[in-house]
Amino acid sequence: MTRQSITFRQLWQLASRFAHVLKSAGVRQGEYVLVTTPLSIEFWVASLGVILTGAVHISTEKFYSGGEIITEVVNMSKARYIVLSGDQGSEMWDMFKNDAKPVAGSTFVTSVCCRSMPTLEKLVLTNKSSESKGANFLEVLASLSEEFCNPDIQPEDGAAVVLSIDKDKANRPKMCEISHAAIAAYSKVFWKKFPDVFKNYLYLPWYIVAALPFDTLSGVTRVLPDCYRTEPQAIFELSLKIKDAEQMNLMIVPAQFILYVMERRKHLPGPYVEFVYTGGQPFTSTIVKKCEGFAKKMYIGYAGSEILGATLLEIQDFNLYDDYDAGCLLPDVQIQIVDDSMKEVPRGQTGRVLVKSPTLCKGYVGDPLKTKSAFTQDGWLCIDDLGQIREDGRILIFGRGGDVISRGIVLIYPVWIEEPLLAHQDIVEVKAVPVPDSLNVNNVCACVVKRPKSTLSEEDVKEIVNTILTPGGSDYITIDHVLFFEKELPNVRRLELSQLAAKMLGKC
Repeated sequence: MTRQSITFRQLWQLASRFAHVLKSAGVRQGEYVLVTTPLSIEFWVASLGVILTGAVHISTEKFYSGGEIITEVVNMSKARYIVLSGDQGSEMWDMFKNDAKPVAGSTFVTSVCCRSMPTLEKLVLTNKSSESKGANFLEVLASLSEEFCNPDIQPEDGAAVVLSIDKDKANRPKMCEISHAAIAAYSKVFWKKFPDVFKNYLYLPWYIVAALPFDTLSGVTRVLPDCYRTEPQAIFELSLKIKDAEQMNLMIVPAQFILYVMERRKHLPGPYVEFVYTGGQPFTSTIVKKCEGFAKKMYIGYAGSEILGATLLEIQDFNLYDDYDAGCLLPDVQIQIVDDSMKEVPRGQTGRVLVKSPTLCKGYVGDPLKTKSAFTQDGWLCIDDLGQIREDGRILIFGRGGDVISRGIVLIYPVWIEEPLLAHQDIVEVKAVPVPDSLNVNNVCACVVKRPKSTLSEEDVKEIVNTILTPGGSDYITIDHVLFFEKELPNVRRLELSQLAAKMLGKC
């Protein structure tokens, strides 16, 4: 395995020089800058450089989808700059190259005019190869001497944006702005929970976390693949190199990737790493038990785009895990469980999760109404998750409330399933509902009324939807079960239909 490395001194030096380049190009404090450079040393130098200017960094490389997501993010954030690779084969460069014009006296910067993104003014190239359009990014930075770190940055200022891969009901990207203070607070709290001897930390495959400087502030050695591929086979291939590279621990989200790797390494004895941190979904004892043998320890955290991190649970005995247990609160984090009227419920009762923490996001970029509705007047963030505080203080997380279906780490809105099914000539009525599953927590069931004499089968219904990608192109929408009803669906709420479907399938 080819390995490249960079010291903390080199990272800060190169990033501060890139910050000077950006400042000279006109980047202003507080504005949003997209970084689409593929996962690499160049990516991290560019990302930290943006933050050092006082601008707000938006990492979008993972979410590239034929230009659709990029266009939406630029327009919502009113961004004037995109940092990208100009290397041969770069989809991002191919998207802009016909409209780009070199800027006199600049090594990295080109001007651009794009009708679909009227605020966009300049592209900043971070090439690996000097044979591509522009110079070698790291080599040129190493030859420069002028550095910049904005002395006017305040703790409450925005540092980075966590771009969520799932779109909200308005079919727009969800962009959570994170302050410098929130990043520092989370770094201080989170890394104290892990033993100091663990230095090598592999991010696999959560690009969102790779976009934030937690480890740079904590002195932890970041280990990243030099090419970001999320399909399971790529995850497996990288996992084979864990021992060869002497990786001590890793973050891997979702847990299904752990199960995928273990299935293909079952002929090799584990554990493969000292510990694994995972999250991003509710957990059951079935999931945790299947992860046994992958690592000596397993950590589960309740975290998210808006909250960074709220709880942590250490698991040493994989046989002693209670369903949905997310552990104890991290320091300075508060959680309330409330009912539909926003009144706090007693311990042991299920309700909607509210969080108050120094690591909360500032709000949603380009969506002031969503920001206003998400926070209470006294600073609590309303999460769409359902949870419970046990009598012993442990936090249980059951997944998304409302209409959205949590299937593993994938959030599926029923309309994504119902619209394409209703377009079929043999389907009269349909509702998609969650039903319990020990591995995914929820599976998707389509309750269907078909036209009289239709020969439509369960497999026919699944085939209509299972080739459709979620908005953003990250995951396939999946139907696990199909129930056919005569004449019409029961006239009940979606929750009651979900309970009926579970009973009919023997899932409750």
